[in-house]
Amino acid sequence: MIVSRDDPRPIYHQIREYILKQITSGAWQEGDQIPTEEELCQMTGASRTPVRRALEMLVSAGYIERIPGKGTFVTRPHPPLRFPTDLRGFTEDMRSRGFRPTSRVLTSEIIPATPEIAERLRIEPGDQVFHLGRLRLVNSDPVGLEDAYLNYQLCPGIEERDFSQRSLYFTLEREYGLRLAYARRTIRIVKLEVREGRLLMSRTGEPAYNIQDILYREGDIPISYTNSLFRWDRYELSLTLLRGNT
Repeated sequence: MIVSRDDPRPIYHQIREYILKQITSGAWQEGDQIPTEEELCQMTGASRTPVRRALEMLVSAGYIERIPGKGTFVTRPHPPLRFPTDLRGFTEDMRSRGFRPTSRVLTSEIIPATPEIAERLRIEPGDQVFHLGRLRLVNSDPVGLEDAYLNYQLCPGIEERDFSQRSLYFTLEREYGLRLAYARRTIRIVKLEVREGRLLMSRTGEPAYNIQDILYREGDIPISYTNSLFRWDRYELSLTLLRGNT
């Protein structure tokens, strides 16, 4: 049975898992045409709404593609992206993995620090910070939204740079002589709001990784606080766990 009413998972999720299993098992191979929405409705006993949502999720993840006038076909899926386990920026990390990273600058401005940002950067509320908001893309596919807040006193004039292609970490190190030491990272799962979903080409309410980083220079001095959202269907979290001496 493809869909079970006793299964606590949403119907669209069950349909998505069924289609994904057919692809990953090799039953449906690259180039094969998959059943139509109407046929999937008949196969699952579900309405068009959950069937269409399951298909949209698989299109977004790169497992299938719709060709107008022909149908929906299995395609080569996007390789999963992984968060770096060392101190590297997005641009540097993606290039090292053979991807083509680009950014669309959404915000580049000097603003007064809110109490929350001031606390993270160890400055006073109202002090100047540089706010850099960017849509992150990999091979032209939107994968993340980043809002970085930098202590402007450490990087005056940085708002004059074009960060659509430039690496922020590279700029801080090479142009401002800041030696990046480490970052503290917090990871949560959140739901996308309307604007976020639109920019990431995802549905409102879809889960996303919320990454919050505080970057420090030598001397344990905060440089920046970054609040990011990354698509759950493009990233996987992979960790290596070592057993200590017992």
